[in-house]
Amino acid sequence: ELNDEEIGRITGAVLSGLDQKETEYYRLYYTEGRSFSEISEAMGVSEKAVRAKLARIKLKLKKRIIYFLNE
Repeated sequence: ELNDEEIGRITGAVLSGLDQKETEYYRLYYTEGRSFSEISEAMGVSEKAVRAKLARIKLKLKKRIIYFLNE
């Protein structure tokens, strides 16, 4: 089982793998709880593009979490 320090280290490492734009999408959706519509307006893209970008980010984060857990 992971302790709080290990969870914090992994979380930081995983999120640091996002580029600036991915970080913005992540922040808007997961931290601020914005809707796809709100994000599409803020980022100047379609809702379909927002959904696709967030799906790719989620997959990227999942892969990085698995990597760090298997270290």
